[in-house]
Amino acid sequence: MKIRNTIVALLLIAISALSCEKHEILYYIDYETTDDVAMFQVIYIPPIASNAANGIDSIYVNQKLVSNLVRGLLQPKGIAPYGNTYYTAPPGNVRIQFMKGEKMVYDQTVSLSAGEIKELYVYSLDKAPIIQDHDYANITTHSPKGSPSTFQMDSVASYRFINFLFQSDGETPYGKVQYQYSNNTTNYTSGDWHDLGEPVGFGEITSRNLAIIHKTVNNSSGYQTLRFRCVDPTTKEFISGTGDYWTSYIGRAYTHVLNGRMGGSPSPNYMQIGNSI
Repeated sequence: MKIRNTIVALLLIAISALSCEKHEILYYIDYETTDDVAMFQVIYIPPIASNAANGIDSIYVNQKLVSNLVRGLLQPKGIAPYGNTYYTAPPGNVRIQFMKGEKMVYDQTVSLSAGEIKELYVYSLDKAPIIQDHDYANITTHSPKGSPSTFQMDSVASYRFINFLFQSDGETPYGKVQYQYSNNTTNYTSGDWHDLGEPVGFGEITSRNLAIIHKTVNNSSGYQTLRFRCVDPTTKEFISGTGDYWTSYIGRAYTHVLNGRMGGSPSPNYMQIGNSI
């Protein structure tokens, strides 16, 4: 029985090897390394409702179909391609097109460099995207702050913030705002708030900044619900409607994208883009 089992096992290994050789799936690009290509993601954030009716069917890069999407899959507040994957193109002028049914609804050309990862924020179907770096560099995972009783449970996540908030007409940018966070308050008009970067205007992004995370469960990877808000850079008063909260995990890097219409629909809201590092 032992010899028989050994023979069967050897046969299965041989069959598996032949099968893998015949059906091996390889992913090719027409370049030697990623240093030779431009890499990017598309973040779709127009000030319209996030639903299938406002979705994009397919995406073309340099007139080549790169995403044949299920209808309405790339809805407002969506990312393509999703996760830690990117479209690639030769460096230089790159043409981006969206299709909805048989109709082309977006056609813009951007300049991208080789060896870089960029984020293309499409905030209007009539305008070129705003391009930002895909900045998810490593961060320090332990903060020097905190009392002796909390130090070992006191670590950090990193955040950056980009402002795509419109006035109610959906055309006029709202203006500069200051992004803040707090981990010890239950409302947005009082408590201990900390700036996350510098004030930014429409389409501008802050530098990456650290927020202290106090573990809420000791025997865990570490997370806490943080509250976020925008204030007027001059008066420091809370901008009504810009408060939100997120579960934040130690050691992760996030980007918060403020979008929507102040006093209109969709109301101001945040999109969180997060990477584990």
